[in-house]
Amino acid sequence: MYLAGLLLVLWGGPDDAAAGPGAAGTPSEVAKTKYEQAIRAYQNRRYGDAVLLLEESLRLHSSPNARLLLGHCHRDLGRSGVAYQTYQAAEREAAERARQGQRQYEETRRDAIENLAELEPRVPYVTLAVPAGMPVDFAVLLDGLPVAPEGWGTRLPLDPGKHEITASGTKLRKFSRTIELRPGKHLRVDILSEREASAEVRLSLPDAPSGTLLIVDGQPSAVAKETTFLYLDPGLHRLLIRAPGHRPVRWQRRLENGELVSLHPSLHRATPRAAALALGGLSLATLVTAIALGAQAQSEDAANRPPAGVATEPSREAFATRDRIRVMAGVATGFAPLSGALAIATVGLALTADWSSARADRPRTTALTTLGGLRLMTWGGLP
Repeated sequence: MYLAGLLLVLWGGPDDAAAGPGAAGTPSEVAKTKYEQAIRAYQNRRYGDAVLLLEESLRLHSSPNARLLLGHCHRDLGRSGVAYQTYQAAEREAAERARQGQRQYEETRRDAIENLAELEPRVPYVTLAVPAGMPVDFAVLLDGLPVAPEGWGTRLPLDPGKHEITASGTKLRKFSRTIELRPGKHLRVDILSEREASAEVRLSLPDAPSGTLLIVDGQPSAVAKETTFLYLDPGLHRLLIRAPGHRPVRWQRRLENGELVSLHPSLHRATPRAAALALGGLSLATLVTAIALGAQAQSEDAANRPPAGVATEPSREAFATRDRIRVMAGVATGFAPLSGALAIATVGLALTADWSSARADRPRTTALTTLGGLRLMTWGGLP
């Protein structure tokens, strides 16, 4: 059965790796040559050589037939786990080609499915059980290669024999375990990394806008989409949250070993800087006008006051001048408290305005530290 399949693969060529004219030495020609050499190596039972040739051919051009033959090589070398994964990849790729109208790959797909069914009872599996709440940099390595988070908790086909599992993350002691799998054995490994002395802070920011920054004790930290898990040494810690267009949020607390703190901060919109600047300008203009009118009223009053002991007869001009002086003095008197009220309102707007973008041209960490120190040195609790 296998020889017939090989002849089909050989005389069909490595599908589109040979498609289209190309001079010798071009990638498609090299892929075709490597593929044909791999078939001859397989027929001569030189499975290790065939694996190297097929991997090089697949690197140059993907082929369901070449991947199917690679699965045969791994199977005959006793690598049932790798063979199983290779057959799965060949089946998926052949099915996709068949859906695109290339019906010649239906036979490749059927062959891959038959080999999967035959190999299934002999394939060892391992399930890596990872508990929830791991730090964002938590990583699991299987035989030195990272296992993606979507592979945690699922059955992973492996070759029989010994395998090394390691795991590590922030504030966690390194987990290490060696397992040995026999053909057909299914094993569950619970990855229970012991935590170092630390406290845990869970920060929930589900509505945080893009560009939100989290500063932990002066150092930038990643912000997760839903919940950010922070593992901090026991002691005093400060958090600063900056979101574009929102008021900064500050939090400070001394944490004990093993303490768990859940924070759900509310991000409040910041006052536009333009509003604070405009109100500040109006306050200043009001104050300058009050001073100018008061000075003008005093100057005119002094200029039109008769010398001591000299009596003057009232005139229309004198009455008009006196009225003008009273008006200026009254306006100056009214503008003075108004400018004070506007100044107080300006301070209130300035404290709620977002000034962070004013120094965007400077290094981010320096600017954030400087602005945080200038704005408000006291730290309040999160709402």
